[in-house]
Amino acid sequence: MSLGLLLFFVSALSVLPQAVAHPDERLRSEARAAAVRNDRDKALALYRQAVERSPRDVSLRVELAGLLKTVGRLPEAISVYQEALRLEPRSQPVQLGLAGAYRKVFNYVETRRILEECIRQHPKSIAPLLVLAELDIEMQHHDDAVRSLQQAVQLQPSNPRAHTLMGAAYHAEGNLNSALEELNVAIEANPHAALAYYLRGAVLAGRDENEPALADARRVLELDPENSRGLLLLGKLQLRVDQCTEAVGTLERLNRARPGDSETLFLLARAYRCTGQPELARQTTERFAQLSRQDRVSQQNKAQAKHLVDQANELARKNQLAAALEPLRQALEKEPRNGDAYSQLAKIYFSLGKTERAREAVDQALKIHPYHPEYLYVLGRILEGQGNLEQALEAFEHTVLVNPKDSEAYYEMGTIHLKLGTCLRALESLRKAVALSPEDADYRRALAEAPCSATPNR
Repeated sequence: MSLGLLLFFVSALSVLPQAVAHPDERLRSEARAAAVRNDRDKALALYRQAVERSPRDVSLRVELAGLLKTVGRLPEAISVYQEALRLEPRSQPVQLGLAGAYRKVFNYVETRRILEECIRQHPKSIAPLLVLAELDIEMQHHDDAVRSLQQAVQLQPSNPRAHTLMGAAYHAEGNLNSALEELNVAIEANPHAALAYYLRGAVLAGRDENEPALADARRVLELDPENSRGLLLLGKLQLRVDQCTEAVGTLERLNRARPGDSETLFLLARAYRCTGQPELARQTTERFAQLSRQDRVSQQNKAQAKHLVDQANELARKNQLAAALEPLRQALEKEPRNGDAYSQLAKIYFSLGKTERAREAVDQALKIHPYHPEYLYVLGRILEGQGNLEQALEAFEHTVLVNPKDSEAYYEMGTIHLKLGTCLRALESLRKAVALSPEDADYRRALAEAPCSATPNR
């Protein structure tokens, strides 16, 4: 069983409502067993059958959506979570699952909105506060994270995860004393938390308290032998206290786990010199220098590619479409995996009537970022232009699943539904477009002129 699936089942089982009747528990059990065997298609099919038999069972939808999220089918996961939320609008497991899915597609605005609503609806629950704090730490909004965590600690004063996250936020701010206080509480509450030991070790190292920092780094690896951050911390500390032979072993192990990491190579070269191995030190230093140069060139190329894409966008806004192609070509030479360049290229080719080349370009963009809402929208427009209305509709549906505030995608969905004769769904989409962008005259006109009374509905 993969680690991802194991974590999925642990999290799913921990948040499911406790008093829900399951008319067909056999299907659920078979679905779980198939997922454990890594037979994901079978597991998904069984979950869907179970949902069809018990359509109002929210816990089944949570498990189905969680598995979809685990295997990377994120728009489908979001859709299932949304269905579950319609059935049970105040369900915390559904809200947390949906927020997690939006976080995976990098829609942090929607993630935050859902978590803040969950906190308002469940004022005595610590779970959404912790998830929101994790998001704020990731976004480097450390003061906001601390506020959420202080609220969480008021609810559960000894919660180790809350104190660990508080320590992480204080450490990121450079407040080492407060970070140490929080991490001491976290470790006392849970002596098996590798993250808390790692963070405390890093804090102690920052205060030059090397011996207790070493003890914490070793404890991290006792709890999690493959922890790369723990290995790096241990290697740094061993060098600092002249445990050079031990540092070589630690850093060689890390280098095997993370080949090509420049920081590891830099430290390993120092360790080789410290142990009297000048030839290995020289070779490792050369490799470090080579990777450092590559990193600098890569960063320079990314910056130049962004500038070239911005230049192409400006030319396109001035309707100088042919002229915009050259900076995009140069951008892709600088950075072959630049999704924005491919997306802009697709839009230009589409405007020039070169739909096949436009499709090739947007497909490249989606290979780089499969759930980027702008790329999905461009795909929808190209498919619509090619007359593939059903496929275009699916692309736009994925767009609004990933970004529910995309009024343009809702408008396109409405126009396609009108073409397909599904007028009630057209009205629903157009109303959503107008609600999101009430100032747009085209949206209002399309809604007002929708001939639904004379159009068959499906």
